[in-house]
Amino acid sequence: MDAVRVLEDIPLAIDPDDVLRFQGYKAGVDVPSADVLALFDDALVLGRALMRPRAALRTLPVARAGDQLTAGGVTLTIPRIAERWSDVEEIVAGVCTIGEALERRVSELWEARDLPLAMMLDSVGSGAVESLAEYVNDQLCQEGIARGVKITNRVSPG
Repeated sequence: MDAVRVLEDIPLAIDPDDVLRFQGYKAGVDVPSADVLALFDDALVLGRALMRPRAALRTLPVARAGDQLTAGGVTLTIPRIAERWSDVEEIVAGVCTIGEALERRVSELWEARDLPLAMMLDSVGSGAVESLAEYVNDQLCQEGIARGVKITNRVSPG
């Protein structure tokens, strides 16, 4: 079992389409107004100043029984895993965070009744966490490829 590994100073490529989707816009269908895009720009600048992206990762050996993987005392039930992934020897469990400052600022904006900026900033935070998870997944995949092991898509509880 490996020790916990912490990744810091992670670049984030926040996708505006993800942020707008969190706002309820459908890509290719809904067109946000200039006011909404200006609000997004303001929230993005504010969000980037508040975020401290980090990830904590741990590699764990896996015991397997049918559609269940047990690692680190936790059992995951993943339907049809045996046919999709064949033998799984280890998993990497990770937690991604952008820190607490953005969430605190969203709460402050909400209390001040600056609801449009609060909601857009919250969506920027959600987009940032998604970008962070993708970055970490890409890093892990590159490490796996370099080790010559088969890799799979990430499984995320949310």
